[in-house]
Amino acid sequence: MQCSEASELMSLRLDGMLSEAESRSLDEHIASCQACVRDWRGLCSLSALFEQAAPAVPPPQLLGTVVARVRRRAAWMRLVRLGSLTVLGLIILFALLGVPAISAVSATASRPATLRALIGLLVLAASVLRSVCGAFGFMLGVLYAGPSWLLALAYVCLTGLLIAAWLRLVTQPERSAWHRTLRAGP
Repeated sequence: MQCSEASELMSLRLDGMLSEAESRSLDEHIASCQACVRDWRGLCSLSALFEQAAPAVPPPQLLGTVVARVRRRAAWMRLVRLGSLTVLGLIILFALLGVPAISAVSATASRPATLRALIGLLVLAASVLRSVCGAFGFMLGVLYAGPSWLLALAYVCLTGLLIAAWLRLVTQPERSAWHRTLRAGP
């Protein structure tokens, strides 16, 4: 048996994890090797020292401190995720609305009536966006406040229906009652 193998077996013997054959083989090696005798005595005295030591008791405020730190970190991570999603949403919104609007403004700069109509459309789109962002903020507040996810789900469904109805009115004005009254006249 090599001294390195004996060293591993010494640790296993102190833990009570050796078979009879391995234990006899280790005893034979220790009896014939002075370096391993020194190592064995050192390990035995160290093991006895650890067995005599009382287990450490954590301070009572440790659990509260750790839980508070974990909660703060979780809240911070939620804010980082929300901020990242908000920035990403704004970038996508700018790409979808801003770039075509800029190109349309540059193409219609010579026609003031078209430019006014385009500005009105942008103001209307900003109003709708403000309403959607307000609904999104309300939904996040409800979700963050507690387990009332059903209310948030109902609010999202209602908001989606209202947006769909608004889009239908905007894209197909000839079907609306308001448009029919304008055509009929007084």
